[in-house]
Amino acid sequence: MRLIPSRSKNALSSILRHTRRLGRPVGIQLSGGAHWSCMPIPALGTYPSHSMKSLPYRELPQFWTRLVEDDATAARMLRFTILTAGRTTEARLATHDEFDLEQAIWHIPGKRMKTGKAHRVPLSPQALAIVKEHIRLFGTELIFPCRQGGKAHSDNAMLTVLGRMGYKGKITVHGFRSTFKVWASEQTNYSNELSEIALAHKTSGEVEQSYKRTDYLDKRRPLMNDWATYCCSLEQ
Repeated sequence: MRLIPSRSKNALSSILRHTRRLGRPVGIQLSGGAHWSCMPIPALGTYPSHSMKSLPYRELPQFWTRLVEDDATAARMLRFTILTAGRTTEARLATHDEFDLEQAIWHIPGKRMKTGKAHRVPLSPQALAIVKEHIRLFGTELIFPCRQGGKAHSDNAMLTVLGRMGYKGKITVHGFRSTFKVWASEQTNYSNELSEIALAHKTSGEVEQSYKRTDYLDKRRPLMNDWATYCCSLEQ
């Protein structure tokens, strides 16, 4: 068995801590006679699934017809979150000054993004209508305030909506991002890069990103419009 120089121990420690969680045990012998146990990286496709429980996209239009019957603020916030393929915190803490209503763009500052980088969302007519309605109804800084007190909803507010609909433990709010991704991949001709940018995911290496100065906002607009049309396709 090949011996590994002692100067590599620190690097291996990090690797082993990661691989220990992923598969069956193996051994690596280090210089000095030490023997460390670890776990090998499984073959492609065998990683344990940590993805959020999601609704199959084919069931989404029917789900939507039930969701729009719920007039609670949290239910409308869920509709907005689905339409924008956003994260829970991005929607529940959205403020009036983040929205360009004329251009139909939601500007999310980097401090509120998981990546730490500002993100622009082209708003479909359906998403924009929700924002305008809430500005008219509440006139508060928050777009989706609690009806009592005007504070932000909790992280569980939209999960509560799903629970009322009978989906408790079956799907999650974050899972609708997966629903969007699978729909875009299987039912449209939009590039993988566009759907990844719509989800605010990194799409290339640091070097390539340093040369890219666009977020393809104009190209993402028809993608989000088509997504909204699909979501609402059975709505009367």
